[in-house]
Formats: sequence, structure tokens, C-alpha cells
Amino acid sequence: MNSDRKVTRIAGYVVYIFIGLFVLGAILPSPDTGGETATTAATPDTKAATTAATVEAEEEEEIDPNLEWLAAVLVSMGYLVEDMQTIQVAAEGMDIDGLAAGCSDLKNHVQVAKSLNVKYDVSSDLETARYEWSEALSDYGRAADAGYDGANDLDAELLEKSSLYMGMADKHLEKMTSELEKTGYWGQT
Repeated sequence: MNSDRKVTRIAGYVVYIFIGLFVLGAILPSPDTGGETATTAATPDTKAATTAATVEAEEEEEIDPNLEWLAAVLVSMGYLVEDMQTIQVAAEGMDIDGLAAGCSDLKNHVQVAKSLNVKYDVSSDLETARYEWSEALSDYGRAADAGYDGANDLDAELLEKSSLYMGMADKHLEKMTSELEKTGYWGQT
């Protein structure tokens, strides 16, 4: 009877994790990929009119470090979302091994995202957004650790802890998104 209670409790936390991931999917804004950029809007006539001097000047232009950081965040988000979708599928299917593997991948991608987060300097306008992203990554890392251990040990308390960390990370992600919207940087990459 105790074993049945433990399995039921774990199933409940797996469903709770699934709900948390669903909420994450709802709050993550999609990057604006539908707009024209200078390269997609260029016509053959304008391309032909570009001189060698203009090309050299463009190559020498310094890339905005804020946009470099934002690009790194968006790429990192793509990997994290993919990992969370894997975790979601595993949770829906009650696939404990898949849940552990997804958490392991999430942990690895969080570590890469953390290193990218500090790689680029950002202006004071984006310091708060960068801080919130850092906090979100820390909480996603904790969620991945607890989820991995919870799946491997069939420990419902660790799975619950993982879900709580996911919720905390989602709140930081909401704050980061809000800060990016205030500065006007969201959707520029």
C-alpha cells in the first residue's frame, strides 16, 4: 500500500511539473521573426548599388553588445524550451527515465546559458533584465537537479521541489521579459 501511495504521489508531481511547463510556454514570448530586416528587405537593385566602401564600413561597425547578449538569451531559450518540452512529454507519458534525461539536458543547457549570460557586457538599461535572466537560470538549474534526483530516486518531494523551482524561474523570466519590453529591446533580433 505504501508503494502505491508513493507512485500516486509521484504521478501527481509529474502532472504538477507538466502544468508548470505549460505555464512557461504561455509566458515565453516568441521572438519577432516575421518582420523585415535590412537584409531581407534589400532588392537586387539596392544590393547592386552597394559600394565596396559601404561594405567595408559595415564590416567595421561594432555590434551592439546589448543585441549580442539578447541573441545569446534567445538562442539559450530555444534550447531550454526544447528541454522542457522533452520533460513535458516524459511527464505526460510517466516516463521516469525520459524525465531524468530531460532534466540532465536542461541542467547542461542552463550551464551554457549561464556562461553566455556573463560573456557580453550590457548597458545599464539591460542590467535588471540580465539579473532576472541569471536568477531564472539558477532556478531552472535547481529545478533540473531536483527533477533528475527525484526521477532517479522516485522521490516525490524532490519532484515537488523541482516544480517549485520551475515556478520561481518562471517569475524571473516574466520580470526579465517585462524589463526588455520597457527598454524596447524585445523583438529586435
